Amino acid sequence: MITNSSASVISNNLYDLFGVKRYEQGSAETPWRWKGRRTGEEGQLTSLGSGYLPMTSAYLMQQPTDRNLQECLDDARRKFEQCVKEADINKEVGQWGCEERKQMCISGCYFPPDRPPNDIQRCIAKCLAEHASCMRNVAIDYLRAVQKCYDDWQKRIDQCRKRYPEPAKPVTGSAQ
Repeated sequence: MITNSSASVISNNLYDLFGVKRYEQGSAETPWRWKGRRTGEEGQLTSLGSGYLPMTSAYLMQQPTDRNLQECLDDARRKFEQCVKEADINKEVGQWGCEERKQMCISGCYFPPDRPPNDIQRCIAKCLAEHASCMRNVAIDYLRAVQKCYDDWQKRIDQCRKRYPEPAKPVTGSAQ
């Protein structure tokens, strides 16, 4: 929030974890960004829990000082988000496949038409057990894929920080 000398709000902007403006209201611009502060505007990243966000200290930094670092971190975030989206799609495809196999299996339980009811019930129970196993495997594959996305994201963040080290912070206070 930016105010003028009479304390009227002239701008109210919301930034994501990497300092990218997500919401803008008003016209005033500021070069300052929070580093390490999370908000609900980060959507999926926040919903994954704190383990999926890099641990950084919360202090103000000036945007022009780290423009190349910012671009590198933004790219890392975009790649992470795309990786998670692909994992989501693969999970949905896997779940759809499990449902299709279950329906085919259950429909096969009714042939031949004169099959005894106990055999049909056992067959359906087997189909449901196979379906549960299939869905469990899809969930495990999804968790592994998201973990790989996170690991790759952390590597990219580390590479960014090595490539663009942060400048030293000035010491405030008077010398005695």
